[in-house]
Amino acid sequence: MVITGIEQNKHHLKAFAKINLSLAVGEKRDDGFHSVLTILQTISLHDEMLISHNDSDECSFTSNLNLKWNDENTLFRVVEAVCQRIDAPLGLNIFLKSRIPPGGGMGGASTDAAVLLKYLQRQHSIPDEIVKHIAKEVGSDVPFFLRGGTAIATGRGEVLEFPGDLTGYHVKLALPRVRVSTPTAYALIDRLGCAEELDRGDIDNLHRAFQTGDITRIKELSRNTFEGPVLKAYKEIGVVFDRLSSDPTRILTRLTGSGSCVFNLYPHSKNLCFDFVTSGEVSRSNGA
Repeated sequence: MVITGIEQNKHHLKAFAKINLSLAVGEKRDDGFHSVLTILQTISLHDEMLISHNDSDECSFTSNLNLKWNDENTLFRVVEAVCQRIDAPLGLNIFLKSRIPPGGGMGGASTDAAVLLKYLQRQHSIPDEIVKHIAKEVGSDVPFFLRGGTAIATGRGEVLEFPGDLTGYHVKLALPRVRVSTPTAYALIDRLGCAEELDRGDIDNLHRAFQTGDITRIKELSRNTFEGPVLKAYKEIGVVFDRLSSDPTRILTRLTGSGSCVFNLYPHSKNLCFDFVTSGEVSRSNGA
């Protein structure tokens, strides 16, 4: 999260997107969720929020997207949860300028929620444990975005480890017009029997390969379980995936999350626009 003062009582917040450098989906658990093993990575593509305070007990929300102010909106859920914890209303004016395409698997709604939650924590001195609890309530990816950078996620995605931020890579993004809902993507995995046996050693070795720049091992170990069923079910995503895969200069081509965004990963290059954002950079920017 980056916070920059625009003028007194107004704040400009940046919420960074994520990609999955690898994502293995295991069998469905007793609680109905699938186990996952993934490397999450924030990139420089970001949404922006402008926040100011008003003298009322109401929140004013506007956006360049067609978003309603109700419990389907992650920002609404954050405000409601914080109001309950501090036992007081919040008079806020929130303007969201979204650049992260919705339905692309890049965590736009979750990163927006995390940024607002961190801002309200600072404003109201909310303890870290309560913030983490709220984040888990709002969405599975929200706890990751509280810190950003590079993380290994296990469980259903809520168990996070931060083994060291990765640098020196760029990504090129492509977003097909079709969107893939996460429940639909998981249903495809169940229907086609694509769940994998999860090997924690693989993800640790992959992270090490990224750190050392071992391109051969990166290509061997990176995968996304969703790619098989999603590319088969959504031909338009498959066409985009094949087009990006034809670039001989790339390290790999991956679907991010359950899609529909596809990305190519490259070594560092000034010609590519989406760099990695490390948690160190984010922490220095937001004063954490």
